[in-house]
Amino acid sequence: MIIPKLFVILHPYELLSNWQKMSKYEIPFLTACIHAFGRRFDMTRQAAFRYLQKHKGLAFLIEFYDVEHLQSMDETIDDLLIICQQNGGTLA
Repeated sequence: MIIPKLFVILHPYELLSNWQKMSKYEIPFLTACIHAFGRRFDMTRQAAFRYLQKHKGLAFLIEFYDVEHLQSMDETIDDLLIICQQNGGTLA
């Protein structure tokens, strides 16, 4: 069985073990957000993941999944940008 590279990056029990266990719906949502964030800022998925992890964007998405998954992807990316900037991110 071939495991997609992005799944390996996002496996919650290895890299995100300090957060609560994630539902089966959160992982696809995170994947979509990382992909959309990367597209907006012309980054690879890996670079987008690292940036969001470093500047607490992924923690924000996990904590506020119940609210963020109901918004449009553009609004979610705007929220991520604000959170990352508040935590030392420099993208604008």
